[in-house]
Amino acid sequence: MNTRIVQLSDIHIGSPYSFRYRPACLTNFKQAMKQVEAFDVQPKLIVLSGDLTRDGETHRFELTALKELLATYPYEFHLIPGNHDVGGRFELDRFETISEEKVVRYKSVFDDKFEVVVDDVRLIGFNSFLLGTNFSAEDEQWEWLQEKANEKGSWKKQLWFMHNLPYRESPFETKVENKEDEYGAWYAYIDLDRQHRLMKIIKDSKVDVIACGHSHYFKDRTVDGIRHVNCPATGFCVPTSKLGFVVYDINENEIVVNQHLLDVESPEVEFGVGGHIPFDKRDYSLGEKMTPAIAEEVNALLHQ
Repeated sequence: MNTRIVQLSDIHIGSPYSFRYRPACLTNFKQAMKQVEAFDVQPKLIVLSGDLTRDGETHRFELTALKELLATYPYEFHLIPGNHDVGGRFELDRFETISEEKVVRYKSVFDDKFEVVVDDVRLIGFNSFLLGTNFSAEDEQWEWLQEKANEKGSWKKQLWFMHNLPYRESPFETKVENKEDEYGAWYAYIDLDRQHRLMKIIKDSKVDVIACGHSHYFKDRTVDGIRHVNCPATGFCVPTSKLGFVVYDINENEIVVNQHLLDVESPEVEFGVGGHIPFDKRDYSLGEKMTPAIAEEVNALLHQ
């Protein structure tokens, strides 16, 4: 067994029809794919671990455009959503939070979880932003994860993928920041009850790697017997980070994890304001002339 898997995360491919757009994200994604295509050893498949879009949580046309883009490559892609695709960690009083409507919109284009076995490697991906929502879909996902954990297969290695970070310092920590004290850190992780439940499933299932994105930086660590890999972003940097992706070379004895930096980073400049912008503050006149279908979708959102 000698299997190569590629993980790209936080590609943030948006749309020039929107109120904000980073053309660099698309250019950087194409650069990453160019480097993958140049490998002597080609990946069996590619995992995109969330934040696939800039505003897919509200713009279905960004999700469909991404689906069309991926179809131009000769690779098998498996995807999970991030906060830019279905909304972020659940809150009652913030417009950019995950909602059942956003999950349904996403699932009208892509599945929000996957299981695939390639060679002797099993890969699981799931929507980590459902955790903590108390939506019926959260219960269904827990049942699915437990079902996967209970299965006994012939695979030699397992990699499970989620978008946000499963833990900060330890898989079974006793305290994490609350949103009043440090919103950014609170937003990056899942709550303790869900963390402990998920990490127990991971540990009992003898998962070899739990991999995520969200942080935009690379990190590979093992704590309490659980290996956690943060994939860097492909779309855009945060302070002290570099753009890139992760390659997993897997055999019966080990999983070798390497970060690959982009050879070239796009200098293209964003238009519009960054951050999460409420509908009534969005200036869609900044974007290109919309098709009638996209204009109808945008108008419906602005007048909901």
